[in-house]
Amino acid sequence: MDETSDEIKMWTFLDKAIAETRDVQKLNSLLDIKLGSSHKSNKLHFESDFVLEIIKNNDYELLKKISCVCDTDDHSIIFKTVIDFINTTKNDIKYQLTIINLLHFLFKSFETKIFENLSPKFIYNFLIASLNIPESKSKAFETLTLYFQIFSVSEKILCLNKVFEFSMANNNLDIFCALLNATDKQVMNDENCCFNIENSNFWNYIESCISNQKSHLQKQGGYVLAKYTDSNDESWKAFFILIDVGREKQLHLIGPSLNLFKYIKGLPFLWQKCVYKIYLEHTQTTIVYQVAIEMLKQSYLEENLKEIFRILFPAINKNEYSYLSNEMFEGLHDFCLKLNKNQLEIVAKELIAVSWNSVSFWKVIQSVFDNKASEKINLYQEVISCAANLTNVFIRHTSIQFLIKSFWDETNYEKLIKIGSCCFELTKHNNFDYLQDCKVSLKVLFMFKDDPKKINHLKIWKQCRNYLSDYELGTVLVDFYMTHLDADNCDLFINLFVNASIESQSLNAIIIHEPLFAPQNYNQYQLYASLALARSGIDIKIHKNKEAIIIRYNDKAVIEVKDFGICNACLVDIIFKWYPNYEDPVFVEIVTHIVKSQGNKVLCYLYGKLKSLLEFTTSENLVVHFINLFYQNLLQIKRDQYFKTIAIKFIEALLCSSHYFSTYSFLQTNYYSLVEFSKSSSLIRLSWLQNIRKLYSNDKEVCLNETFLEYIWPIYMQGMKITKDERTEFNLCQEFICNGDVKKIEEYGEFSNPNLLNATSRLSAINILVDFAGKASEIFINYVLEKFNKYYKKRYFPDSAIHYEKLRIIQILLWIVIETREKVPKKLLEVLRTFVFNCFQEETNQNCIKQLLNWLLILASDNVGTVFDWIDKNVPNLSSSVLINVMPAIYHLALTDDNEESLEKTIKMLLPWTMGAQLKLRVYAQDIISRIFKYAQQKNYKHLLDKHNSLQICIATCIESTGDIFENTLKTDLVFLEYFNPVTDKTYPTVFYDIPRLNRVNPTEWMNLNKCPSATFSNAVDTFLSKNQPLINPTSQLTLADPTMHIQKKITPWKSALENSQTAPITTDFILVASLIEKSQNLGGLSRTCEVFGLQTLVFNNAKIVEDKEFKSLSMSSEGWINAVEVKVQDLRDYVLSLQKDGYFVVGAEQTAGSKKLNEFRFPRKMALVLGNEKTGIPPDLIPLLDVCLEIPQFGVTRSLNVHVAGATFIWEYAKQHLV
Repeated sequence: MDETSDEIKMWTFLDKAIAETRDVQKLNSLLDIKLGSSHKSNKLHFESDFVLEIIKNNDYELLKKISCVCDTDDHSIIFKTVIDFINTTKNDIKYQLTIINLLHFLFKSFETKIFENLSPKFIYNFLIASLNIPESKSKAFETLTLYFQIFSVSEKILCLNKVFEFSMANNNLDIFCALLNATDKQVMNDENCCFNIENSNFWNYIESCISNQKSHLQKQGGYVLAKYTDSNDESWKAFFILIDVGREKQLHLIGPSLNLFKYIKGLPFLWQKCVYKIYLEHTQTTIVYQVAIEMLKQSYLEENLKEIFRILFPAINKNEYSYLSNEMFEGLHDFCLKLNKNQLEIVAKELIAVSWNSVSFWKVIQSVFDNKASEKINLYQEVISCAANLTNVFIRHTSIQFLIKSFWDETNYEKLIKIGSCCFELTKHNNFDYLQDCKVSLKVLFMFKDDPKKINHLKIWKQCRNYLSDYELGTVLVDFYMTHLDADNCDLFINLFVNASIESQSLNAIIIHEPLFAPQNYNQYQLYASLALARSGIDIKIHKNKEAIIIRYNDKAVIEVKDFGICNACLVDIIFKWYPNYEDPVFVEIVTHIVKSQGNKVLCYLYGKLKSLLEFTTSENLVVHFINLFYQNLLQIKRDQYFKTIAIKFIEALLCSSHYFSTYSFLQTNYYSLVEFSKSSSLIRLSWLQNIRKLYSNDKEVCLNETFLEYIWPIYMQGMKITKDERTEFNLCQEFICNGDVKKIEEYGEFSNPNLLNATSRLSAINILVDFAGKASEIFINYVLEKFNKYYKKRYFPDSAIHYEKLRIIQILLWIVIETREKVPKKLLEVLRTFVFNCFQEETNQNCIKQLLNWLLILASDNVGTVFDWIDKNVPNLSSSVLINVMPAIYHLALTDDNEESLEKTIKMLLPWTMGAQLKLRVYAQDIISRIFKYAQQKNYKHLLDKHNSLQICIATCIESTGDIFENTLKTDLVFLEYFNPVTDKTYPTVFYDIPRLNRVNPTEWMNLNKCPSATFSNAVDTFLSKNQPLINPTSQLTLADPTMHIQKKITPWKSALENSQTAPITTDFILVASLIEKSQNLGGLSRTCEVFGLQTLVFNNAKIVEDKEFKSLSMSSEGWINAVEVKVQDLRDYVLSLQKDGYFVVGAEQTAGSKKLNEFRFPRKMALVLGNEKTGIPPDLIPLLDVCLEIPQFGVTRSLNVHVAGATFIWEYAKQHLV
């Protein structure tokens, strides 16, 4: 009988099993099988217990061999036994893993027909449940993927749906993705399948996976969608490219992909939103704004509008002010203009859900609510509440003004009342003036907000006062006073009463006299209103009752009542009326008590009285007492919204006092503490300067000394210092000024534009210093030169504090010399020349300072020969950079002298430098000589031109042949040489505005200082800056169909990995242990390498290293795609042992005596690689624990590679063997 190879193997197996068994019963069964199989005609019988024993011992290979030698009946006996075992033990946790192993064996080894008696629903439910148990998860996963392939279409659908529910609950689609490899389009397109297009839960979850921050969900969600969609469709092709590159950080990678957005417009909204969400979360604001612009070019159904703005508003809430951001907000404006009332309501609802920064909020409301439909939306109160929470006072004030105008249609008074109510509630502790633009007084209407009848009555009264009787209005006022008066409406009541101008004895008795005569019978608000109305004219009767009122107000319990401060504010006025003698001890005691006991709201009133208090107090000792009392209290009070007002009133009272001796004495002692107040607010700084100017105007002779300068100088030097975040607010405030929205600072106070406040205070300081210098120029110049010594020879960076402080000193010094040139003694001019020469010779300054120093040198020099004399005297010690520094002054002085002799001297001096070794010196010398020849031609200096004809030709040829080198070398000096004229440009804006902006000094130093600019030079600066703006490269116009389009992106292995493997888990079994590595750059490089090859576990000594800037500079965002594990160096031994216990083969990258060659080693799939320290490698005590040490073959002289390079080499070798 011929035997096949399978039969030979079977017989060999049986013989081996018979030889090795020690169990008699098992031996008899095996002998019966062999005997029966050798006589096929004989029916083989054996006990099912024997089959069960085999199953429980997990000896599936034996079971398979038995089935091969059994006849049909015996074959069915085996599987009946197997199925019975599964059914009877399915709830027995003890046999759960055995059942899974058995199922895996059956599905892998036998044909489909034998599983007819197995219930598919039971099997996949059983296996899915087993996936939650760590011990059985891997085998259950592999078994389910095998079994899924033999399901019918309907069974596959049910299984897929069940697996998806399981995957969604566990937030991991790995098993679902694996099953899709065995799923065809017929299954996915079935209406009962989870892929049904109407199944919003399924598709919303897939979308959330793709847009998720977790890398495994992104890949899994993308794979599921790719399996379902047509990959050849142009829209879907663009979609997958976009999500592939959407999380890249580099602009050169992600920028070109933006051109593909037009191709996804035809996709369902869900997938458009998915792409938008990914790109709106990008770290580059340029990408966010460009994508937002693309989004706003489309129109959306009303049901999708909410989703669009839910992702758009948080994304554009950035502290950014740029050309691109403004373009985006213009797009938002155009988009919102097309919306109806319901759509605008949807947008408003999403707007109020965001905690906005000031700049973005203003831009958003300006874009959204510039729509007539804004008047009809219902969320106006909530939007105004958002505005009230802004941190920038000016933008908050302006935003509320804009919103009131947008939401009120000027006809609906009920709505106006609600707006007023909202504004009052939000701003009751702040200035109320921004409501003044409303045509009806909100203060009046709000008082009667709960009584529509009275509201209508007051509307008529406000507009048609003549139609109402005093009696009718008086009845309303009395009723309100007696029953409705409270903290919120007390001021409104007083305002209405005063405006009504009602003269009625009975009304005055009820509201004023009676409460003041019997204060114990009225509440604090009623008494406050009575005092406020009475303070304009206190009659004798009330004056006699003053002690009862004062006692009532000095009661401790009353003073501590909430909002009672406003009541005491009225008392301040009354006390000053009742006690005309400010030296009365009782008065002094009352004032002292109020200063020490009241809050800032009351102190606003009291400090306002300090000026008259000092003016009408004759005793110098008492004046000193009041000044010190108020000053010490000022140092201690809370710096809230009232602090600025209190500080301003104190400064005004102090500096305007007629008690000069006391004032000067106080200033000398406490000046620097007061200057600290001015640093906190431009408004305080401006007030200080304005009042100092008054002090100077009143007594110039006393003020002409350095002590007075000390009061001004620190204020002038403060400037406007802003952080990077504050710069956007500065730019927005500047936009208001450019648009002509400028309001008087005197009227708006702290609500004024902060840019204007800063510029005004700067101008005030300069004007005071100029006035002083006009009277004492020598004192001033010496003072300024002494102040400069503080910064002399100090190194600094552009836009640093020292840079700006030096700039301010040189600016004011130059301007004073310009203004007082004729009054400056010659000796002082010589001092100034020496000062400039020393700065050029011993300092390295920014170009803006060097240009101003050149101008100062021009003013301080008699002619160009003065500079040449200095050069001749110091030439051995002068470097090329010093000569370059002084070049502009030489040129302008030569032209100012305006004679051939000076020009000849200049050419003779510069000629050797035209051939020097230093490029920059050559360029400056050649350029200036060339300019002198042009000037000589204009003046027709024929002798000079004929004499140097050959030189003129040589220099012209040289300049022409060098191309752009001259412009690139001269930079801003090109404008300073070409257009600046030291005689005609002696204007304030040239010093403080044009030269700083020409040299790109931060705008806070020069913005708004350009009154009456010098037209020629200023226009030249404009031209230069416009030509030298950073270029913004437009995005490529390549299309998807263009064969030249190549969008650079990372390899995305998730598609191929899942398509080519049905059973393998998604994560690899490779762990990189880098705890010994110290340098963050090496760790960042390893992170990037691991992510590229899909190795997801990287072990650090400190997991927070992923937040390090140097790490991120090399990781290129890969840290977001790997699992960072922390294992301290001291715990590394235990960690290695635990890895080995879990089945990992641990490899060390180290050169030892027993190291194997990397290229000769076969890596196990489940392994961990330990990398050594950059200097010391792997510690000796750790090497014996490793399973093997490997080394990279080397052919050079050095002994080792960089640890990052070595690690990458090991990873590539592993990848070649297991991943590629």
